[in-house]
Amino acid sequence: MRCRTAHGSVVAILLGLFVLVPRSSGAATDAGAVTLDAHAEIAAVLYAASATQAAVAKSADERLRRQQERIKVLAAELKAGDGRHRAEMIAAQESFVAELAQRDREYAAQIAVFRNAVNDIASTPDGAKALERFNAGDEVGAIAILDKLRSTNERMRQAQAKLEDAADARRIARLALEAKTRGKLTTAAVILRFEEVVQLDPGVFLDWLELDRLYQDAGRLSDARKAVESLAAAARDDVDRALGFSELSDVLLAMGDLAGARAAAEQSLRISRRLSAADPKNVELEFTFSHALITFGEVARRQGDLATAEKSYAEEISIARKRAAADPDSLRVRRALCGDLLHLSDVLIQRGDLAGARTALEETLTILRRMAAEDPENIVHQRQISVSQMWLSDVLVSLGSFAEAQKSNAEIVAIATRLTAADPGNAILRRDLSYGYNKTAFLQRIDGDFEGSLKSYERALQISRDLARSSSAALDVRQDVGTGLADVANLKLLKQDFDGARQSATESVAILRNLSAADATDATSRQFQASALYGLGATLAATSDPSGARKAYEEGLALDRALATKDADASDIQNDIALGELGLGKLLLKQGDAVAALKSLEHCLEIRRRMAALHAGSSSTERAVAEVMRALVDVPGSKISWADFGTQVKAMEARRIVWPSDRGWLEEVHRRETSGSAP
Repeated sequence: MRCRTAHGSVVAILLGLFVLVPRSSGAATDAGAVTLDAHAEIAAVLYAASATQAAVAKSADERLRRQQERIKVLAAELKAGDGRHRAEMIAAQESFVAELAQRDREYAAQIAVFRNAVNDIASTPDGAKALERFNAGDEVGAIAILDKLRSTNERMRQAQAKLEDAADARRIARLALEAKTRGKLTTAAVILRFEEVVQLDPGVFLDWLELDRLYQDAGRLSDARKAVESLAAAARDDVDRALGFSELSDVLLAMGDLAGARAAAEQSLRISRRLSAADPKNVELEFTFSHALITFGEVARRQGDLATAEKSYAEEISIARKRAAADPDSLRVRRALCGDLLHLSDVLIQRGDLAGARTALEETLTILRRMAAEDPENIVHQRQISVSQMWLSDVLVSLGSFAEAQKSNAEIVAIATRLTAADPGNAILRRDLSYGYNKTAFLQRIDGDFEGSLKSYERALQISRDLARSSSAALDVRQDVGTGLADVANLKLLKQDFDGARQSATESVAILRNLSAADATDATSRQFQASALYGLGATLAATSDPSGARKAYEEGLALDRALATKDADASDIQNDIALGELGLGKLLLKQGDAVAALKSLEHCLEIRRRMAALHAGSSSTERAVAEVMRALVDVPGSKISWADFGTQVKAMEARRIVWPSDRGWLEEVHRRETSGSAP
């Protein structure tokens, strides 16, 4: 090994690319030697590159300094003619460059460009010899190489400039994201900015994370899926990988791949639980673990595994409360606790724990309203208030607090209308507005305003149809179309538009049947399908198709009973079974099969009384009991009398939980008591 000549060092200085380093001695004599010499020359030229030396100068890493010293020692030995450590020298130079590239992204981008050019030069025997001459200072023999290096150096400068441009674009994009939070920019506008950033510099995990979530907000799930793949490729460590699996789970859940979503959520939970346990004081690790718990709970809830979902949510809320106690003024901590309580309330509602759900929701709203008062321009807080009111509105209706429910619903619609107008491309906000119209429709139905209710349901359905037209529409959005059609069918039936009701119900069942068939683990779609089948059964019975009606009721009951075997305590499933039995019982009575009708209706009553006992004071469960009792008074052999029915509705009236549209029941009872005969 001999050192570079003085003349060669002048060339290196002029190029601005190299510093003096030892190189291998001897020309290649065969193909194997060419490969070995090329290897050595490439290692030397990359180590000697000014980009390498400049990056080292910026670094204060002691390990790199020690490696440099070892390379100097080896260089001295080789210069003295001791070739025993030649292979170690090559390996040391390569290891040094590789480790430096891991630590410095800017250097990694530059040296990658340079490496490609040098590898290209050294890929043939003549090229390897030329590189050797260049390292030795033979300018005449290396003119062509110098030209290539000039071009390569320019590309290196371009790569560096590109990263610098990306850094500027990133700063602006994050300001744009903040402007979106304040309602000053649309989702579409911010997406364009982050798309520019990742095009300039695709290697930053957080850029892909923001873009993925923006795509989800816009309902662009195919793009979100691709962003998640890029996010995973840019992951630097297990913390990033855990968060990446959570994001993958969210996207797959939205796309309807529940099995894939659960597998990804379990991966995230496993990694983040291990990391958090190993470093319990690390706040970022704890937040990653929290996100994994919520993601896993969401998938489990969708699959009908409510016990697992509630356990996951409860574990997270315990963590969140400890954070809140330690740092009560932290915006991030308070926002996370609100999200956790909202998820928990969802499960509690499904389980029928209305008191627990109301407590959780009111705590959520208290926190959110305080945050909104502190930062009135922040639309995230406003939107979360609207979402929390959606759940609270349902709870208030069940508790008979109709006026409070109307007040909550008015706030939902007002917020969603304002936010949607400011950001019309945001699918999440548009879906919020459709929910507001749905809940408006339900309250109008309670009041007996069937015409107004139908119009509100149709407005909600139109939004859902518009959102579902996208080729990457979320599972929930497609489901919204199916359930929205079922709602419309029920109102048309109440208005005695039997043909219209049948058409809407048929389409509803077809959509929900397809969603159920797409994923055997999707318990939620099966439950909605069963409910839609009951609606279809009612319309078929009203249009003189008793056999079709019976088939619809029995299919729906089979679906609900299968779901109940997995979670017998799920109140919503039990209520659905009772609904199916009520419809079937009425149909059988109409067909003259009083014995079978009595059996179905008594089973319905047994379930509804059990639900009413579990959820005392609920207007929904008490009304359900009254509804089936009213049907039973007309069935031969029934043990339910007009007096029993009267006692039920009078008790409801005393507690002020009778729906205004059901006051006809009280009038029936009054006429019966006055005349002494059935009305």
